[in-house]
Amino acid sequence: MTAPVPATSLMQAVTQAEAATEAECPETWLARRLAAGKPAESWVPVPAWYYESVGLPVPAVPHQGSDQGRIRNPAGHVLSARPNGRPKELPAEEQYRLANLCTGGKKVTVPVHHVTLACFCPEDRAGRDTRHLGQGSANRAWNWYPEGVAYGTPEENASDKAPEARVAAARTARAAQMAAGIGMGAPPPTHECVNHARCGGKALNKGRRCDACVAQVGVDAAALLNAGMRLQDVAEYFGYTADKWTYTIAVEHGGYSGSHAQARTQRPTPWQRIKLVQVKRRIKRGKR
Repeated sequence: MTAPVPATSLMQAVTQAEAATEAECPETWLARRLAAGKPAESWVPVPAWYYESVGLPVPAVPHQGSDQGRIRNPAGHVLSARPNGRPKELPAEEQYRLANLCTGGKKVTVPVHHVTLACFCPEDRAGRDTRHLGQGSANRAWNWYPEGVAYGTPEENASDKAPEARVAAARTARAAQMAAGIGMGAPPPTHECVNHARCGGKALNKGRRCDACVAQVGVDAAALLNAGMRLQDVAEYFGYTADKWTYTIAVEHGGYSGSHAQARTQRPTPWQRIKLVQVKRRIKRGKR
């Protein structure tokens, strides 16, 4: 018979798991800078060429950009940054950020990450994409340099997206083609499911789960959410990085009835932590 897990050990494990989900975000970047003896934030002038590139006259005293992704005007006031409405499917706190540059009686709205890279990256953009490197659903709003933003190829930018998000986008595109009568239908799955030895199924993409295993993960994810586990923790438990995908299959296959916001912010009570241990043991016995 397995000995019960002490409550203190269980709570420590939960705390460590929660800390792990915050990796590669502003909090960890700040701690890393300070531990290395670097300043928490550095400011440099916005270069003249950037003003010219967006159609603004070059001011005598330029704005400044910080390596925390903030912009301040010549008077030293930090400009407010707002969501840009993209991606439109995501809540405002997970969208890219815009700010207004004003000089010479003119105003231009600019992406904050473009200003940050213009200030700190000496290389010309030269048609390259801007990559957002942080881990977490809100990484588009984290414009720290060099930790959070960098130039890259379109292929690199696409690879930054979670695999499940790319799969979902591909399925949506195929469905739209079929509806318009221009698609050939979804190709049959040809890659072995990651659980092929157990389920014998096939998946559309290498290293992914088959439909049957995805459905079972949805059931198990709903059980973890109902036991109070935070959505991002549930996603990472099954090897996903996009919590929206995990929420979708938990609702679709597991019947989870809580809202997305509730699932993202909930924390298990001490009693629920004990319940979670039991649920995880059950899942582990047949984990997919």
